[in-house]
Amino acid sequence: MLLILLFKSQGLKGKLNDMLRLLGIAVFSFTLFFPSYWVLHYFFGPDLGAPIAFGFSLVLYPYFIAKVWHYYPPIDVVAIDKDDVFNQQCIARARSELHRLESGLSEGKKDAFVKFAIKSNDGSDHVWGIAHSMVDASVIVTLVSEPVYTPNPIEHLDIREKIPVSDIQDWMLIDKQGNCEGGYTHLAMVNAYKKQHGKVPKKYLKHLRNFVDLQESESR
Repeated sequence: MLLILLFKSQGLKGKLNDMLRLLGIAVFSFTLFFPSYWVLHYFFGPDLGAPIAFGFSLVLYPYFIAKVWHYYPPIDVVAIDKDDVFNQQCIARARSELHRLESGLSEGKKDAFVKFAIKSNDGSDHVWGIAHSMVDASVIVTLVSEPVYTPNPIEHLDIREKIPVSDIQDWMLIDKQGNCEGGYTHLAMVNAYKKQHGKVPKKYLKHLRNFVDLQESESR
C-alpha cells in the first residue's frame, strides 16, 4: 500500500516529501497495532485478533491516514494537458491581448515577460522569459526560467532569442508596486491543480492577488 502511494507522487521533490510523509504514516500505523490488538483480542481471541490488527496496520490505517495527511506539491510543477480546453482558452485570451504587451514594451515603465514553448529531443517545456522588445512580429526574449528538458543547443545558442508572436502563449506586465497585467495561464494552472489534487492550498493562491486581470476574471 505504501509503495503504491509513493509511486503516485510527481517529481523528485514530490517523491522526497512523500517518502518522509509515508515514513510517518508507517510509524503511526505500526503504533496503532497494539491498541487494535488489545481491543480485537477481546472479541476474536488472540489467534484472530493479532492477524486482524496486523492487517489493519498494514492496509487500512495507512490508507485512511494518507487520505487525511495529504501532500500538496508546489503549484508551479503541476502538469497541464496540452489538450486542456481551459488552458487553450487562457492562451487564446492572452494572444488576443498582445497589443497590451506591445504598448507596455513601448512605454518601458513595466517589467515585461512572455511564456513560450522550448522544444528538445526529450519533449517540450513551457518557460517564461524577459521580453525586451517586439520586432518584425517577434519578441526579443531572455530566458529566465529553467526548462525541465535540455533545450536543443542548435535552436537556443543565443542569450537573447527571437520568438515569433504566434508562439507566445502568455504575457505579463508588472509595475513597481508588483501589480501584474496578463498572466492568464496561471488560472489554467489553478484549474489543473484542483483537478489533480482536489483543492489548492491558500498559500499557493497568495501570489495571484496581484494579478489584476485574474481577479477580474474570477469575479465574473
